[in-house]
Amino acid sequence: MFIEFEKWHGCKNDFIICWVNQSQYANLVPSLQRKAKVFCDRNTGIGGDGLIILIHQNHETTKQLIIINSDGSLAKTCGNGIRCAALSVYQHALEQNKNSLESVELRMAEQEYSCQFVPQKGALLPLVQVDMGTPHLNEKNSWHRDALAFVRKTLNEHQCPHFLKEFYTCSLANNHLVFILEEEESLAKMREISQSLQKSPDWDGINVNFASPLALARNQIPLGMRNQELADPYKVFIWERGAGETPACGSGACAVSAALLSTGLIARSSWVPTLFPGGCLFAKQDVEEEAIVLCGPGEFIFSGKIEI
Repeated sequence: MFIEFEKWHGCKNDFIICWVNQSQYANLVPSLQRKAKVFCDRNTGIGGDGLIILIHQNHETTKQLIIINSDGSLAKTCGNGIRCAALSVYQHALEQNKNSLESVELRMAEQEYSCQFVPQKGALLPLVQVDMGTPHLNEKNSWHRDALAFVRKTLNEHQCPHFLKEFYTCSLANNHLVFILEEEESLAKMREISQSLQKSPDWDGINVNFASPLALARNQIPLGMRNQELADPYKVFIWERGAGETPACGSGACAVSAALLSTGLIARSSWVPTLFPGGCLFAKQDVEEEAIVLCGPGEFIFSGKIEI
C-alpha cells in the first residue's frame, strides 16, 4: 500500500506529513511507528525528525494530529510539527479554494491547538502563531524535586555543578529541563550532558535545553516579526526526547521563554526570541499562569509516496 507524503520543516526541524483518512489511521499508525526509523533515516530514507499524521474526513476538515518521533515513540506535543501541519492545511486550502485561511484548529492528544496565520509581505507562506497551553515551572511540577536530585548528580559527574545556578523544570504537555547559562557551553559538553540526562528511571527520555544570551542580526528575524516588541534574544541548544539533537524545538522555545519570563527581568509585552541552529522562534506569555504563544516560520520541501 502506498500513501502520499509531504516534507516540511520549521527552522530545519523537519517532518514527513501524511494525510490519512479517518477510516485508515487506526491500522496505519502502528505500521508508521514501526517504520519511523527507516523513513526518518537521513542516509537511506526520506529523512526527518518525525512523522506527522493528519487525520481527516476530507482535505477541508482536519480532525486530529498524531506525531511520531524518529525513534517510533509518540510525541506529546511539538510546536514546530504543529506549525508545519497547520501550513500544510493552509496550502491545501489555497490550492483547492484559492482562498487563504486566517486560522485552523488542530487536535493532538486531547489538546486543542489554535493556529493563527500571520502574513509576511513578499513571502509565499505566513508565519504561524500557536497557543501552546500553560507552562508549569519548578515546584508546580510533581516531578521537579526528583528531577533536581538526578540533574545535580549528573552535573557533578560531568564536573559542571555551576549549571544549576539557573535551572528550571517545565511541563507543557511534554517535559523539559532548562539551563540558563551566562555564556555558551561547548557543543560536546552539552551533547554529553543531554545524553546522560536521558537515563533517569523516572522518565523515558526528556527534552533538554541550554540557553545563553547573544546578539541577533536583523536578517535573522522573520519579516513578520521585525515590527514587534522583542526582548533580548537567547541562543538555544536542544536535545529532544525521542529524536536526539535537532535544529530547533517549538516547545523548547516556549519552555526557555517561560523560564526567562518568570524572573521578571523581561516585560511580558515582549516576544522572547530564541535562536536555534535552524532558525529563530518567538514566544510570548502576556499573563503568568495563562497560555504561552509560539510564533515561527515553516517551509514546504517536496512531496512523494511511501510504501506501508
